[in-house]
Amino acid sequence: MKVAQLTAALIAAAVMAPAFANGTAAATPEGTASMLLNPATVVEPFQNPKAAVSTMIMLMDPATLAAMMTQGMNPATYTQMGQAALDPRIMQKYMQFADP
Repeated sequence: MKVAQLTAALIAAAVMAPAFANGTAAATPEGTASMLLNPATVVEPFQNPKAAVSTMIMLMDPATLAAMMTQGMNPATYTQMGQAALDPRIMQKYMQFADP
């Protein structure tokens, strides 16, 4: 692809981000990072195409990666992830992908 096309696509993604934001906490970099670091909510974008587009656009934002690194340094994040991974309801959410 040409540089002009890539630049146009990047600008379009930046302009369309508010249009795809669904008004939830995931519309901010911190909200997206919290959602992706929580096993209970990480499957939500895959169940709703509009939320998936919003999440992908937010992942392109460097602030989201910074928020994920900041939250990843908190030891309580790993405890929360471990506790949520042992919850049978979380496993049921993940199994819906294997057998819809």
